[in-house]
Amino acid sequence: MAVSHKKLASWYLQLAHSLEAGINLSEALRMAGGPPRRNTMTMADNITAGFAIDDMLKNVPSWLPQTDRYLLSAAGSNGRLPETLHKLSEKHLQTAENISKTILASIYPLAVLHLGIFLFPGLNLMEFDVETGSRMDLDHYFLALIPVLLPFWFLLSGVIVLVKKRSSIIRRIMGIVPGLRGYRKAQAIADFSFALDAFINAGAPIDDAWYGSGLISGDPALTKFSLNVSQEIKNGKPPGSILETSRIFPFEFISLYKNGEKTGQLNTVLATLTHQFQEKANRQLAVVSFWYPKLLFLLLAIFIAIKVVGYYAQYFKFIYDFME
Repeated sequence: MAVSHKKLASWYLQLAHSLEAGINLSEALRMAGGPPRRNTMTMADNITAGFAIDDMLKNVPSWLPQTDRYLLSAAGSNGRLPETLHKLSEKHLQTAENISKTILASIYPLAVLHLGIFLFPGLNLMEFDVETGSRMDLDHYFLALIPVLLPFWFLLSGVIVLVKKRSSIIRRIMGIVPGLRGYRKAQAIADFSFALDAFINAGAPIDDAWYGSGLISGDPALTKFSLNVSQEIKNGKPPGSILETSRIFPFEFISLYKNGEKTGQLNTVLATLTHQFQEKANRQLAVVSFWYPKLLFLLLAIFIAIKVVGYYAQYFKFIYDFME
């Protein structure tokens, strides 16, 4: 069973407030609502039975995101669970807001595509009859519509499923589509910055924080680079010096990170970077949602214009032939 980002955000916030009020984790899990009740009760029973947080999380069903498990495990091991729960709540609220914006932005282009699909067979089957004028066989229209409409709905359903599963196929598609490519890169860096900030706040070692943040970013190139950085940190190198060789992170990220590393204000810098790149990702998504529907509408208008011109050309040809 899937749990929405809004429910997860509310659940994390409830747990954080309960822990800050001095309630133990087991009781907090029993009190908080949101995810399936039987699962949270099992989590509470495991904690009561003496399970470590890391072991308890391994038994939670897939509604709990893998990225959250990494952070909760690190925070639980270092006694900084309330702070991490607050951060996860904020992150899921942001994700829910982004999803709502994406859905709203998708309504118009989907409507345009459906309009095109419904018009295409009709315009192709429209004929001019000498006695009755224009006419169209409705039986033929629906027979021509179904082979186009059903595959489109099937494809749309498949895309929705892949998005929910965070499939690598969607990332590859976004990597080649203009506009979405920039959005994906900015979003990956925003997710990485958030995770690195959360791991450090949770008390994780910096090498583990880099490795875990790379995994959470969901970007294969960033994940690979983060693994290399984690290994270099274990060899005694600071991350800032390794970033100078990176082609993954833009200059502003490298510059701010190095400043935060030198001044001891890394958490503040990472929070700034998270906000900065999230805003950049949101702007990229807004550009895509503005221009792509208009491009689709323009293509549809051109198609209709061509069909209408062809229809009237047929009509005037009939008049010309009749007059001769």
